[in-house]
Amino acid sequence: MSTLGWPPPLPNLPTLFPDETLYSWAGFAHARNGVADVREFSRRLYGSPYTALLHDFPANLNTLDANLDGSLGSPRTLALRHTLLGYFLPAAPSDSAEAILRRTLTGAYSDIKFKLGIPASRVGGYHPLKACRTCMEEDERRRGRAYWHVEHQLPSVLACAKHLVLLRWVNDVATPVHRRGWILPRMGLDREWMELPKVSQTQLERLTHLATMSSAWAGLEPGSLDRRQLARTYQSAFRARGWVTSAGSLRLSSLIGAVRSHFEGLESLPGLAPLTSIRADWPGLVGSLARKSPRSGHPLKHLLLISMLFDEWGAFAKEYSQHSAAVSQPEPEMPAAIDEGGTAIAEFRRLVQQEGRSVTAAAKQLGFSVSTGVRWAKLLGIQFTSRRKYITPDLLESTRSLLRDGKEKDAVCRANGISKESLNRLISSEPAVAEQWRKAREDGARVENRARFAKAVADHRGWTVKQIRALPNNGYMWLYRHDGAWLLEHLPAMWVTTRSD
Repeated sequence: MSTLGWPPPLPNLPTLFPDETLYSWAGFAHARNGVADVREFSRRLYGSPYTALLHDFPANLNTLDANLDGSLGSPRTLALRHTLLGYFLPAAPSDSAEAILRRTLTGAYSDIKFKLGIPASRVGGYHPLKACRTCMEEDERRRGRAYWHVEHQLPSVLACAKHLVLLRWVNDVATPVHRRGWILPRMGLDREWMELPKVSQTQLERLTHLATMSSAWAGLEPGSLDRRQLARTYQSAFRARGWVTSAGSLRLSSLIGAVRSHFEGLESLPGLAPLTSIRADWPGLVGSLARKSPRSGHPLKHLLLISMLFDEWGAFAKEYSQHSAAVSQPEPEMPAAIDEGGTAIAEFRRLVQQEGRSVTAAAKQLGFSVSTGVRWAKLLGIQFTSRRKYITPDLLESTRSLLRDGKEKDAVCRANGISKESLNRLISSEPAVAEQWRKAREDGARVENRARFAKAVADHRGWTVKQIRALPNNGYMWLYRHDGAWLLEHLPAMWVTTRSD
């Protein structure tokens, strides 16, 4: 028996189409049932007043499944195939991916974007609703209503691969907790449609190919792609295109030229901000995904590489399968020690000997690592003072301890007399310590900002939320971004208290 509180049979709920977002389905479900308050409707579905209004990531799916007697399918399938979550988990470590997935099934996950590494990726966590005009018309004719397609909402999708047209975007800056209804393709709240700038036929082909690859990526199981195996796949593709020298160094100018040519004119489109970083230091992005010990990366960054390197998903999948994580291949040096023609090393010599730059400053200006600069200086016979520092085992353990306590980087450096570069290398080379440090920092910030906000409310009884937010160091914005569940739980109670005085 359903626990929704409506008499049997189940209320007039629409069909959830295979490619429809859960947010879209909930909007039509609300329209078909006479529940005036959208928050009450969300409670009846999810046991939470705002979960149904979340258009990108899921929450409380086990509650939804129980309330609907499993009529929509398994909660796991809903999370992976009817929200954006399935797009972000294929390249995540299996244990982390499963942990994130479990959290969305059993409750709300206010900091899910941080757990997925979205803010750190610099791609952005704003996921606007997008639609294809032709798909909307077809949906209305064939299925009776236009709905939000999951594949169109993927961050790396700007074009409809089926109809070969650019998508339209909804310009809406309101967050779900501030909405009192749904934005649906043909109905719901007022919205402003944004049209992407016109692109050439070649550019459109690039975007539709990226969309096709993105859909295939999003259809993979959580944790099914190994970072190291992905890195070797990229390295192999670089070699096949002649972007790696016989000595194992990247042909920097060739690589940059190929990427710029492939994505020319697309850098300014919404969502493709990473393309603007294609400068002399762009291999830093390649290096983060394609080196021997690759770092995590936003799916968009992986898909930019995959769509450029492979003509179809099958070719990528075949290449990937040939690079088992147990097989090690020589890693291309990133960037190349000396590029074609020796122009970089000549410019390095000029910067150091004529302009008086340090080895470090000259190397960084040219987009190369400090170690490459040191090697060049030795090759050129340039005298310099080594700034290499060694960390003793006791100092190393002390540094780890301070990081586990969540101390700020500057404080750790001052306490142990080490450089920020050495500290950053330690953090990047020890993921467990890095995760402990981030969690300690987050826990500390949560306690601090909760206390700030509670004090601001207590000291200004009767003030509105808007007035509280105008106070300096009030803690509201941090809580809004990182601890929304706590804020939603405590905010109404605080307001009742202040109004009763």
